[in-house]
Amino acid sequence: MHIVRSGFRGLAGVSLIALGLAGAPALAMADDATATAGVPASGPILSGRIYDATGVALPGARVVVEGTGAQATTNLQGEFSVITPEEAGDVTLLIDYLGRPPVTRVVAAAERGRPISLTLHAASGEPGDIVVTGASLLDNTARALNQQRTADNTVTIISSDAIGRFPDPNIAEALQRAPGVGIERDQGEGRYINVRGAPSEWSAVSVDGIQIPSVDPTTRAVDLDTLPSDIVANLEVTKSLLPYQDADSIAGAVNITTRSPFDRKGFALTGMAGASYNQYGKGSDYRGSAAVSDTFGPDRQFGLLFSGSYSRTHRRPDNVENTWTETANGPRVTETLFKDYDTKRQRIAGTGAFEWRPSDATHAWVRGTYARFEDDEFRDRIGILWSDGALQAGSTDRTATYRNTRIEKQVRHRKQVNEIWSATAGIEQRLGEGTIRADVAYSESSQTYPRRDELLFRSTLRPTLSYDFSNADLPSYSLFQSKEHLQLGTFAFQENAYRSNTTKNDELTVAVRSDLPVGDFVTFSTGGKYRERHINADEERFRDRRATAAPTQSLAGLLSDEESRNFNYDLGRRFDTGLADAYFDATKAASQRRLPQSLTADYVAEEKILGLFGMAKYVKDGTTLVAGLRVETTDFESQAPSVSRTGAVTTARGRNGYADFFPNLTLRQAFTPNLILRAALSRAINRPNFPQIAPRVLETSEGNTVRVEFGNPDLK
Repeated sequence: MHIVRSGFRGLAGVSLIALGLAGAPALAMADDATATAGVPASGPILSGRIYDATGVALPGARVVVEGTGAQATTNLQGEFSVITPEEAGDVTLLIDYLGRPPVTRVVAAAERGRPISLTLHAASGEPGDIVVTGASLLDNTARALNQQRTADNTVTIISSDAIGRFPDPNIAEALQRAPGVGIERDQGEGRYINVRGAPSEWSAVSVDGIQIPSVDPTTRAVDLDTLPSDIVANLEVTKSLLPYQDADSIAGAVNITTRSPFDRKGFALTGMAGASYNQYGKGSDYRGSAAVSDTFGPDRQFGLLFSGSYSRTHRRPDNVENTWTETANGPRVTETLFKDYDTKRQRIAGTGAFEWRPSDATHAWVRGTYARFEDDEFRDRIGILWSDGALQAGSTDRTATYRNTRIEKQVRHRKQVNEIWSATAGIEQRLGEGTIRADVAYSESSQTYPRRDELLFRSTLRPTLSYDFSNADLPSYSLFQSKEHLQLGTFAFQENAYRSNTTKNDELTVAVRSDLPVGDFVTFSTGGKYRERHINADEERFRDRRATAAPTQSLAGLLSDEESRNFNYDLGRRFDTGLADAYFDATKAASQRRLPQSLTADYVAEEKILGLFGMAKYVKDGTTLVAGLRVETTDFESQAPSVSRTGAVTTARGRNGYADFFPNLTLRQAFTPNLILRAALSRAINRPNFPQIAPRVLETSEGNTVRVEFGNPDLK
């Protein structure tokens, strides 16, 4: 059950999450995974790591000290720390991991002062046996379920092993396999995610716990098609926030965890490669990735990892778009656009990590990630502008006839480049029975359009055309019977248009957190995070309709011999891409008219967010109760050019600031180790997209459709 109540002020939301069973989504954050639960906060601490027979760390394993009930959960590197009795002597540990039989391990008194290493074998395996499991499907599921069942809150997790079993090219495609997560597609590939049906902006995206800024200047949502899926260790979708998490995720937060050199014992080299052929679109896809890691030093306290990924896709999707408007007699189509795409996409990404673990009490790290996405797209478009004609009598909401319509043919070459990189450094230190952690991170994202060039021809014919939507799956258009669009001699140059966009984001994050046991069953945590973000969006638009800007060739001279078909509609011949680019390159510099949007679409903004939290965690027997409060202050400044009716250019400025409180109450009740109830009452926020609060004005057009957007600096 999930209830969201949102208001205009801050778009705040109150959510109630209930009933999370052991097999249902849930995950504890890595820094919570080793916490000791439900025992007196005294006695020596026993630390260790748990691996499978191949040397891969097992996260989410439950480690119980028999006789005292003290227990802990392993993190992504298989680490755990548990309080043992003060009395000297042997300690018996029970290790419970879904998918494998429970095992006990006696830790001798002499071993209690140093980290231990434990190996869990498969269900049918004993030490020395060779066990073969088909596709490791059970292990993939077990890794996720073990982490989910030991979590305090409700989170879905997808492990890297599970991701590798599917042909998902990017993070968005991988996340669609999580319950409650849908995706928005572009050219057949996932780009944005929608958690529980909410807008994509309502879910923050972070890498290793640090938020990454969006590359798109129009939204806070992160383009997840920029990030390939095969460079990650885990994907975590938090459905109910805890006080230490950033509050700007009403629907849920996504954390992308990168690989660690301590995910496996010693040296490890992994890789994958694949290829496919798309018969329908006559395109090929290629993918490949590799990761190498090793631990070294006298006690193997140092770890180093590098991973890389490359993919290339070639797709030719079909697309038909109809714009409708409501009239006194019902809805009518105002324009129909038949778009034939030829799209090539390339992704390059890499990660690096250096970690230092001199003891079980100290962990320091430096990590970095880089991702580059390039989308090179040609689009042939046939357009019917119904609204330029006159609607004839007898039309209905499904069929209509227009007299004096217009027909257009256009080619567009668009090249988009997205880049995201981040660097993080941190240290976690155990001080007695408490811990303190500090992080600093810097990330940058950018989006550029080296090409966004368009050439438009318009027919001199003004035919009478009709449409019929009786078959909604494949509507009928009379143009493809009368074929006026194939009379190439009737088309004349209408205009060229050139756009270039450059958007740059950078964000600095500094965070600190401490956890301290208080009494027998309570741990008190407190901390803060400061985030400072800068964004600069610059757009240039030019258009030329002069006769001197027309190509030297006629429309027929710019076409190739290749047919253009869209859902089997005969669109004629495709543009010759080489000739189109030659025209664009020759005329772009001479394009004379700079459109007003070249200035009014630009903006500069700065956002500063300070978050402080305090929470108490009560654990006894099978009950876990978390209560806390988070406070966030937001300070926002922006400016944008403003063009008056006389053409004078001034600078418009906006400023806004507010504070919000986010109380939280989370209950986890384990009736048995595998039957768990979770309930949470929490509050979250969504800040407006930057164009909504920057004092800018943006006008866009597609065919006869014109949209004008205004920013409101007073919006909260």
